[in-house]
Amino acid sequence: MKLVDVNYSFVNINDLTTVTRIYKSSFGYLPHIGKLCDAEVVLHLLQDDNLRIDYVNYKGFTGKTGFFHIPVNSHRYIKSLKPDVVLIQGLLYPIQVFALRFVLGPQAKILVQHHGDKPFTNRIKKFFQKLADRCIDAYLFTAVGNTQPWIEQGVIKSVDKCYEVLEASAFLRKQDKQVSKNRLQLKDEGTMFLWVGRMNADKDPLTVLRGVEKYCAGMQDAKLYMVYQDNNILAEVTRFIDESTILRNCVVLVGKVNHDELQYWFSAADFFISGSYHEAAGYALIECMACGCIPVVTDIPPFKKITNNGQFGLLFQPGNVDSLTKALQHSESVNRQEMSENILRYFSSSLSFKAIADDIYNICQKLINNS
Repeated sequence: MKLVDVNYSFVNINDLTTVTRIYKSSFGYLPHIGKLCDAEVVLHLLQDDNLRIDYVNYKGFTGKTGFFHIPVNSHRYIKSLKPDVVLIQGLLYPIQVFALRFVLGPQAKILVQHHGDKPFTNRIKKFFQKLADRCIDAYLFTAVGNTQPWIEQGVIKSVDKCYEVLEASAFLRKQDKQVSKNRLQLKDEGTMFLWVGRMNADKDPLTVLRGVEKYCAGMQDAKLYMVYQDNNILAEVTRFIDESTILRNCVVLVGKVNHDELQYWFSAADFFISGSYHEAAGYALIECMACGCIPVVTDIPPFKKITNNGQFGLLFQPGNVDSLTKALQHSESVNRQEMSENILRYFSSSLSFKAIADDIYNICQKLINNS
């Protein structure tokens, strides 16, 4: 099987070596699928370039942005490869999908992977998105529940064309808990909860704080550490903490940390909390599970998918303080070591880059065999 992974998004970088280093998590599945089939990647950069890494060829073409721009040279190259399957990254390129289908003909399978994209609000662009559905054989979403707006707005005609495949995995790995605490200069202060995410309303840190406040009222030896990459509602969060004696004693605002250091935070923590209302992929959740940290997360579609419907974590209703408090109270009865070990095994079998490669390969084979 010949698979071509195509990214139409213009990358403002000259060389593929830099691109693959910066976006390594996006390409993490490729070395594994490169062992299963003949795989190639096509990208659009500031200038043409070639690279081969771990069984996979990378081809960079000089590109530019534009909804109606058709990359003729890269399409000509893709055709020369005679692919069985083309995997397009993102649902925002209907014109390019039309053009590629015209060039390749009906035999090649075209898959499109969701990356948090939303249906266009512009009527003309949405019209082309709906038409492009006719050219697409399958869609890959982290969870089928994420297809809802696409189905409701008629962009994707049938959910039967949608498959569940993780958008990405994690390179982080579990570290020794005590070594991690020492590295981060954390004291042994009982149960350690960790929140990692953007400090905005959609991540809902205030519901998390309200739940933690109720829980810690009867649990004085618990701590919540909050790692965040931006500060959209930091002033509101800080004010909320300052107004609560309980939260002042049990919440630590860490701020931004180097990504490589996150594996020590996840390894030091007992539980990871997320109050997100919406997620495309759930990167922080995947990273926490890669380190064996136990999730306490909202029961939104991607989180339910990633935790195997709560088998490998505790779920609560988004925005529901009582539901979160009950989940935190339930965490007291969890066998942490056993759950952590089970999470690590599940990550390896179902959430790793190899698992993603296996899922994509199997879907491709199914589509080819059914044609």
